[in-house]
Amino acid sequence: MGSVGQRFVSGPTYDAEVKLFGRTIQSIGGRSIRTIVKGPPPESAKASVLFIHGTGGRAAQFRHQFQIMEKSLPDFRLLSVDMQGHGESDRPTDSDSHYTPAELTTTLLSFLQEERKEHKGDGPHSLVLVGHSLGTLLALLLFKRLCLEAKDAFKIHGLCLAGGRAKPLALPGWMLSMPAWILEIMRPLFREKSNQALFFDRAVSEGEGGEGKGEDECLGLKGKALETYENNATSQNPMFVIRALGRGMSASDMWKQEIETVLDLFQPPNEGDGQSEAADTSRPMPKVFLAAGRHDSLCPPSESEEMARILRERMGRGGQKEAEGEDVVSVKVYEDCAHNFFMEASTVGAFSEDLVAFVNRCLEC
Repeated sequence: MGSVGQRFVSGPTYDAEVKLFGRTIQSIGGRSIRTIVKGPPPESAKASVLFIHGTGGRAAQFRHQFQIMEKSLPDFRLLSVDMQGHGESDRPTDSDSHYTPAELTTTLLSFLQEERKEHKGDGPHSLVLVGHSLGTLLALLLFKRLCLEAKDAFKIHGLCLAGGRAKPLALPGWMLSMPAWILEIMRPLFREKSNQALFFDRAVSEGEGGEGKGEDECLGLKGKALETYENNATSQNPMFVIRALGRGMSASDMWKQEIETVLDLFQPPNEGDGQSEAADTSRPMPKVFLAAGRHDSLCPPSESEEMARILRERMGRGGQKEAEGEDVVSVKVYEDCAHNFFMEASTVGAFSEDLVAFVNRCLEC
């Protein structure tokens, strides 16, 4: 698999998260991958929810959702991984090939296949995918792989695409060509602009919270402390990895072709041109929940709304309501938050509760 960079395994941020989730390292695809698993054993779980982080993220960023869903959905198995190059997983720096969309998706698929081996029940295991930022695109690619390569092992009931885009976000050309060691030196210069995009300024400076959730209930953080905490964690992700991910996203022709094949899977059965691999199946259409932060400049709400339009168009339903009155594709924009609305004090409670409701709707079918 090439050279493997040393994992970051200590420090105040990761030590605090180890107290919440423990430290489990699995061998996946020849790499050491940090995984988080909560809930009942596979054989007794009603379904699983897989959380997929974005560029520079990590599994424990979903700590709020894990905490709330453990209480609200005790029969569900909650899963997440630090993808290669992130968190406490291996971070090879010998080649960009470790960080292509296909390679990242393979890591997620391999993790799920290992999970499936522990599931002793008959028939496919029910699954909901939750992606944030880049994780939304990976969730779509994983959905495709599961449909085409593991349809007998998994049934995908829903996808939550949080803070995503209808098309990849392209990094500036100079960043893609700059040596990684220079990008490391320049990292502090990017920090302020990055924080403005990730956190809404009111929530960061004042620690204001909605519905009484003014701080990080898992770790007791709020306001500037939450921003600093996240900065300490993301600074451990090498700029080599960030650059490699950016190069993968900049391959626009590849992405257009990939996403087109994914979108084909959302065509209703027998309504394609006969060429779609999903057109002649009876696979139920998964529900889709798109969420966005009002002040997200990286992935603005218009991107989620555009993706919703595309999906509805492919489904041939145009937003048509199902019998129970729920939209197959729904969109919600959260106020007073930015890109990291799933952990910001002002919205973490509302988003987590909406996610619980969405998962419940998905499993009703």
